[in-house]
Amino acid sequence: MKTPVILMLVLLFTVACQQVKTKSNSLLQKEEQHKIYPVHCSIKENQQEKVADKEKKYVQENLKLGATKDKEGVLVFWSIKENTQTEAFVVEKSYDKINFVPIGRIEDALQGASKHYSYIDHFPAKQRIYYRLKQLYKDGTYYNSPPKEVDIDNSSEGWLFVKSTCQFSKLRVELALEMAQFPVEIELYNDLGAKIKSYIEHQSHSELMLPSLLQEGGTVRVITADQKVETQRF
Repeated sequence: MKTPVILMLVLLFTVACQQVKTKSNSLLQKEEQHKIYPVHCSIKENQQEKVADKEKKYVQENLKLGATKDKEGVLVFWSIKENTQTEAFVVEKSYDKINFVPIGRIEDALQGASKHYSYIDHFPAKQRIYYRLKQLYKDGTYYNSPPKEVDIDNSSEGWLFVKSTCQFSKLRVELALEMAQFPVEIELYNDLGAKIKSYIEHQSHSELMLPSLLQEGGTVRVITADQKVETQRF
């Protein structure tokens, strides 16, 4: 008699366990249906990116860049429309229209529907030079403008002669000038355009001690008493 009772109890326990398992699976399915998964790129973010790209394109199409010879060197000037994408501008220079190097940076800090900026390259070489503008955006991207060509012809003004001596620790400067053009101001710049040292000279031959920052090279700029300007790399 005991065996049938035990079998009946085992059967009832098995059925109860099966029902609990079925109910548990049903609850898990409902939770899975209502579970929210994160969306890495929402529709709103895509729309914001499209608006930003459209504004960048608008600014690029309306960017106006120019460069012209000036008594102080080469004047690089540009204008842009008001926008929320631009962070700064980097002026770049090249002698071969291929390899450009930065010579100055200007922040986009002006206000207005149309903004105008300029930068002076104080020491252009005696040859053809190309300038372009790298427009930096707040999201880390940038745009390079088409280059502008400037032809520097100073062949008739060859009155400045520069030579480094003693393993670049000294700089010899010779000036083919009239006495009335003295005194002159001699300025020394590094390759980034920063003035490192300046001197006042009253004679046509000078030997200057080079600061350590310029012993690997730089640019000398001379301004005469009658405001003539000449530059040369060393």
